[in-house]
Amino acid sequence: MSKEILQKVIEKATKNKFIPNYYGIETKWFTRGKKKEFKGFEIIDFDLALPIIFTHEFAKAFWKGRVSFCPVCEVEIKEALQKCGCDDEHNRDILADWDAWRYHLEGLVLSKNRIKYLKQFLKKS
Repeated sequence: MSKEILQKVIEKATKNKFIPNYYGIETKWFTRGKKKEFKGFEIIDFDLALPIIFTHEFAKAFWKGRVSFCPVCEVEIKEALQKCGCDDEHNRDILADWDAWRYHLEGLVLSKNRIKYLKQFLKKS
């Protein structure tokens, strides 16, 4: 995974109030009176910072909402009568329904190409 992609995915998560307090990442703060506000971050050590993408806090901020997927082949179903890997048309009532962050964090962990997996969600932002 490149440092550039890691920077972009963490930036997307920080837009949803994620604070990247993690090894290898320096957070920047702005103090206004007694109030301390998050201003940004810098990746200091890529290898130490990389595991942040596997934390629940990151995933909850990066992937919002819910997803429906086939409980048999686990393909995400985005449209009412979309066919999945089982070649079945699914009625919405039989689909599994999860928090998006849980579904996609599992997909990320099992993915052979994690850069490609995360990049597909950067295009949507």
